[in-house]
Amino acid sequence: MSLLKTNEIQNYNGSSLTLTASTVSTSAQLNTGGNISVTGSLNVSDDSTTRTNLGLGSIATQAADNVTITGGNISNATLQNTVTLTDNYYLQAKLNSSFAASALPQQIYFDEATAPFWAFTSDSDWHVSGTDSNFSQGTTTSDLKIHRAGIYLINFSVTGYETNAERALDIRIRGVGSGSTNELSRSLDNIAVGDSGTNYGNAACSLVFKFNANDQINFYLSSASDNSANLYIHTHFNMCLIRPL
Repeated sequence: MSLLKTNEIQNYNGSSLTLTASTVSTSAQLNTGGNISVTGSLNVSDDSTTRTNLGLGSIATQAADNVTITGGNISNATLQNTVTLTDNYYLQAKLNSSFAASALPQQIYFDEATAPFWAFTSDSDWHVSGTDSNFSQGTTTSDLKIHRAGIYLINFSVTGYETNAERALDIRIRGVGSGSTNELSRSLDNIAVGDSGTNYGNAACSLVFKFNANDQINFYLSSASDNSANLYIHTHFNMCLIRPL
């Protein structure tokens, strides 16, 4: 038990005790039935332990205009227009080159090697192995894996061409597992015979869908009416995260 020096007690009236000493030490607990008021600094040798003992987390040391939150949930909150997300959640790709299809149906590959394959814009959130991005090649070379759960918008557009011949185009976005045949979106159109030169046609489909983490999709196309259509280099797809979940 330690005793306070007389000149350290400024006032005591049965309900308050004011200490004027610069340092108060105790080897046991300091108990109070009310509030403790500190008019100066409270210095301790172990700030982290003191915060823990007071029930304070690491956020207690952060400024109001520079807060980093790495976990937890926010409820009953409104996100203002000034709130921004990182730019890691969109893709833009087109066919690496025009492709003379000898047979369809056909899928477009994500291995950046097997024709026809997708060529991504330099700023897309893409890495073939998925180590640094939200999107990567999936289980097979024709699968695209989505690493973050959320609601996504996807657009898929196929331009086909043929010389002096009519073709039908049938395109589909499929998922959610590897090599899935589950149809999420589909579109059909045709390449009409306009003249004896090269004729073009386009089919496009879009999708808004809620994906779970690590779901996979693939892009399927087929052609009919006598033979297979060729794929033009402007065939493309794009997708972006609308809302994370």
